[in-house]
Amino acid sequence: MKKIGLIVSQYDSGQWIEQRLTNIRESSIIDDIEIICVNADSPDERDDEIPKKMVVKYIKCPARIGIYEAWNMGIKELNVEYVANANTDDLVSPTCYEEQANVLASKARLPSARRRKKRPYRQR
Repeated sequence: MKKIGLIVSQYDSGQWIEQRLTNIRESSIIDDIEIICVNADSPDERDDEIPKKMVVKYIKCPARIGIYEAWNMGIKELNVEYVANANTDDLVSPTCYEEQANVLASKARLPSARRRKKRPYRQR
């Protein structure tokens, strides 16, 4: 199992996608990163072509979806310890994901937001 899964949600992001995927591949822990691109029915053909050329997991949605739905689709497809979003218009330092993983590992006893139980609604 890889350590970090990065979800790259795409909609009309062809101008940035190649640079973003290249930036991720420059990570100091690229061998521990799994990348998934979720194309939210983008009209930009580059959103289809570039992820396929760069050999990452790729999901093409048949209809337009929002960013959070795209992230949830990506989460379901990943088999990793930690998940992060990787917005197409962001660039990070080569050590960014390594540092994030180290912080999360050092705080392993803290509950994550996903594990938190919903409190029942109380009427006043």
